[in-house]
Amino acid sequence: MRAAVLGLIALGASAFACPPLSLQAIVPGVWLVPGAQEAPARGNCGRVANSVVLEGAQGLVMVDPGPTYKDGLRVRQLIRAQIGRPVVAVVATHAHPENVLAASVFVKPGVVFFASDITAARMRRYCPRCRRNLRAAIGEDEIRGTRIVLPRQTIQSARATVELAGVTLTVLRFEGGHLPGNIALYDAARGVLLAGGLVNNRQIPQMRDAQLADWAAVLAELADLAPAHVLPGHGPAGDAGLIAAMRGYFEQLERSVGADVQTGNDAASAPQRLAFPDYRDWAEYLPEHGLNVQKRWREAEQELFDR
Repeated sequence: MRAAVLGLIALGASAFACPPLSLQAIVPGVWLVPGAQEAPARGNCGRVANSVVLEGAQGLVMVDPGPTYKDGLRVRQLIRAQIGRPVVAVVATHAHPENVLAASVFVKPGVVFFASDITAARMRRYCPRCRRNLRAAIGEDEIRGTRIVLPRQTIQSARATVELAGVTLTVLRFEGGHLPGNIALYDAARGVLLAGGLVNNRQIPQMRDAQLADWAAVLAELADLAPAHVLPGHGPAGDAGLIAAMRGYFEQLERSVGADVQTGNDAASAPQRLAFPDYRDWAEYLPEHGLNVQKRWREAEQELFDR
């Protein structure tokens, strides 16, 4: 017991609040730092999105560094203890605070900070407000020291090949999907897809900033890669079946809402009519599924009017 407590202290965690972090080996040279499959709260200290570490000849790539400065320090200490190599590049797959606000821990002189041009612009515009919202959710103590650092290297094209820390990655940039400017990273040599917020494992996707048709097209493009391993933005690592499961959810949403709109029903009560029993055990089913139904209902209604 004493050893366990000391281990938490060594990682800089608050034993009474922050869950212990882990660094999970996926394949040689690839690790996942999992987040809780829930909304940011004091009990999870904002660690609700996955981070990924890639090892290359020149060092490590830190993908989606995390939510706060304190969380970043805990992750950095874990990396030093278990891998023992420096982070020489940081990647933000999209501009949500739980993914990017720990960047200042890792972005030092000589360290590349990479994202899409849209993500960099959204971070500049929205991160101050997002930081305030995250502070309200997790508390002032946990977010203390967290500052905003912007990407220095961006991608504007839909697809490119980049080398970070000696790792060759195919970068796919999407204007639609989970959030405008999402990128996914494909490490073809290892057969690993880093999907960022575009794919979850048994967690209802957030569609607040997304159009269903755009996200469905993104998933089709990711499926064409036929990755052996998929590292989702939320939930445990898996294989290409994670992409198929997300596509299944969106296909059912499209069919169900499309039929409901045709009946002349109203949007307000649509979530009660269009419950999806097969997805009730997915994380964040409440409230996200109901919000998705209403979002898609409004889209479908407008499409009907535009015909």
